Amino acid sequence: MRGLTLGWASDSVPRMPGSTSARIEARLRRLFARPAAAASPIDQAMNLPLPPNRLRAGGVHFRADRDFLASAVAEADRVVRDARSTRPFSLLDIGCGAGRLAYGLLACGSPIARYEGIDVMPETIAWCKATISGRYPTFRFATIDVYNERYNPDSSRQAAGTSLPFEDGSFDVIYAYSVFSHMLTDDVRAYLGEVTRVMASDGVAIVTAFVEDGVPDEAVNPPGYQGLEWRGALHCVRFSREHFEAMAGAAGLQLTGFEHGGETDGQSRILFGRAVSSG
Repeated sequence: MRGLTLGWASDSVPRMPGSTSARIEARLRRLFARPAAAASPIDQAMNLPLPPNRLRAGGVHFRADRDFLASAVAEADRVVRDARSTRPFSLLDIGCGAGRLAYGLLACGSPIARYEGIDVMPETIAWCKATISGRYPTFRFATIDVYNERYNPDSSRQAAGTSLPFEDGSFDVIYAYSVFSHMLTDDVRAYLGEVTRVMASDGVAIVTAFVEDGVPDEAVNPPGYQGLEWRGALHCVRFSREHFEAMAGAAGLQLTGFEHGGETDGQSRILFGRAVSSG
């Protein structure tokens, strides 16, 4: 947004509801307990060096290696579920950071035909290229130079009018975790337009954002929100649900799923497909 030699302590794995938590803990127990002679693709993925803490986004949530890995596996499971694909699929990871989702997809042996990770922070992309792409060439990473007050303040290139370096309809899944939580309305609109353009006709977009009912359309670092102290440029940008869904609709997207408040720091998880043309 770090090789790995660890004993097992189950109380350091982030707790998830019911069977999901038990399944992930069991999987990771097997990974660490399995002898090297029985190496599998999952073991190989776990033997990748993990990104250093300074590159991991998400604050305290992913600092511990076990937390980073457990959350990566859980997220990959959800993405594969939401892709609903019977064949290997292509995935664009916007704001990929140091590759948390990529680690999870590799650990799960997920059916990925093509993975492209992009981010505005060169150091995280350099880490992913050197660490992941060298071993897994279908996982590729690139820096995009687009202005963001928090993560890329020195760029003069605005999101509006900027095209992502991919062809129309080229991805089955587009993923943007904690990306729109650090963007203002105009930039969100620009990115959502690009999401629509590069998404396949039957594709799915999976995003997280701070979205609430009954609040102003946009608020930057709202005081006391989620019981946290928001400081610095665009630390938290919260939208009203009506406003966020209207932006998506204007971009040609249609809401297909909404899970309120269950993601990092109280973000909501939102799924979109292409809007069905009335014509």
